[in-house]
Amino acid sequence: MISKTSGSIKKVLRKLNVVGDSPHRVAFGFAVGIFAGVVPGVGPVFAVFGAWALRASKTAAVTGAVLTNTWINLLTFPAAVSLGAFTLELDKFQIGKEWDNLIKDFTWARFRELVFQNGALAIFTGYLIIGLACAFVSYILVRIFLSRLRRANTPDSSIQPD
Repeated sequence: MISKTSGSIKKVLRKLNVVGDSPHRVAFGFAVGIFAGVVPGVGPVFAVFGAWALRASKTAAVTGAVLTNTWINLLTFPAAVSLGAFTLELDKFQIGKEWDNLIKDFTWARFRELVFQNGALAIFTGYLIIGLACAFVSYILVRIFLSRLRRANTPDSSIQPD
């Protein structure tokens, strides 16, 4: 399972190598996409505009956003609640209970009330921090991978043909 996953990751990174931009622009675009995919409600459209505004690779941004959009939110929700509550000095258990109650008995009035209280701000703050951290790590890893891959594929100029 792990070797299959790492093989899939390498396959995506090799495809990013074909984009044609510098390793910095591709890695930066991918990081913008990862950020856009992690933060709920942002997604691929924001990734394209963000990459355009920051002069990064739009193709890599969409790739990063599509890889992380939606499914990652399910995995990072508890961490976002905890991190956001810690950052804003709120009770994470109270925030979690309020959201659980909303999911069990959903009403628009209750949703608006929760969004305009600290609970939503804590969750959004948590997602921002997680998104920035994931973007930073992905930038470094993709930049290193692409630089090494391109260096390995470049003919050595010190070897002279006969």
